[in-house]
Amino acid sequence: MQVDYSFRLNANGTKDELRQIIGALKRIESKEFDAFLVWIRIKNLNGWTKLEELSDEISTEAFITDRDGSIDVEATGPYGHYHVLSDTGLFEIIADAAPYASFSGSIEGGSSYTTENIHCELKDAKLHIESYYECIDDVSSDYLKMLKKEMPYDKFLEIFKIDKDEYDEDQYEDFLGETDCYERFMRADFDEFMESCPESQITEEEYETLLDVVPEMSWEEFEDSYYGSTEEYDYDPINQAYLDAIKNDPLFQSGIHTISAEELGVSEEEYGKMSMEDVYAAIAKKEEALLNTKSKVDSIEFEGKNFVYTGFDPAGEREITEIVTSRGGIIKEHVSKKVDYLIVNGRSGHGTKKYDYAIELKKSGKKDIIIMDGRKFFSIARK
Repeated sequence: MQVDYSFRLNANGTKDELRQIIGALKRIESKEFDAFLVWIRIKNLNGWTKLEELSDEISTEAFITDRDGSIDVEATGPYGHYHVLSDTGLFEIIADAAPYASFSGSIEGGSSYTTENIHCELKDAKLHIESYYECIDDVSSDYLKMLKKEMPYDKFLEIFKIDKDEYDEDQYEDFLGETDCYERFMRADFDEFMESCPESQITEEEYETLLDVVPEMSWEEFEDSYYGSTEEYDYDPINQAYLDAIKNDPLFQSGIHTISAEELGVSEEEYGKMSMEDVYAAIAKKEEALLNTKSKVDSIEFEGKNFVYTGFDPAGEREITEIVTSRGGIIKEHVSKKVDYLIVNGRSGHGTKKYDYAIELKKSGKKDIIIMDGRKFFSIARK
């Protein structure tokens, strides 16, 4: 996936703190971590200097002396192995290196499928981070929700003269999700509409008058006004005992560690005192269906089964599609009661509209969709 991000940082601190920040930037540039920056430049009183030119202690000390307590940084990236910007942890790495310095920073950009940015501030040994994420996948899901709100099932049946006994809610949901419904029953000609919805008893003359009845549901207008998801969180660079204890745990690696105190139903004070066993127990209670699915599924039935994926980049989507269709499975665009498997790509798949709706269907007992982590799917499918 082609991405285009820009990184900026303004830091203030003692010479030792600035030295530590420069050291952290060198580690980031050297690809020591999963995410890295390129073309890192640092500004001093004499202008911009490439980070690679501060290759030894003498050049670094001379730069810090000239800078008199602050540095400005610009870079391209991050690149590397991560799903969303908040996974990179670049500002956390810098905060770990100099927790008592102060800085403000940002990463802005995205790809053809996403728009992302992060803004942060390190102050009084606490790093506050605000992230924004918008994905076409989420826009489509929210658009379908808007369609169902503006054109409820019963209203659709009434307007288009469809017998309820011949057309259930699942069929309507599939009609919305698997056809370009705005184009189909707002702009398409009569024959095209009847081809997509043959159960309708409406006449061609009646169909032509529907523009005065059917509410406006323009995808273009909805997309233009759409605002993605935002997240605010704090990072404590001084107290790393919790993260260090669980960083190699499979649940941590899959992104479940991101559950908040509010989601667990406890206060921040209680959350800070919880052991890993307490956290696991709370997660199991809140997401029992998901955890049981992830732990028990060790095979996949493809033939005739419906699959949906979420959180993957285009390359991942293509690979899943090839695996599923080559073995007789069917790829669906949206989660519904007809879907059998939802393949989730780590943290970027958790919290999407598809994921949330699948959990809702499971908990309500309407459909026991198998929710499978992407790593497990590929592990089983590639055997």
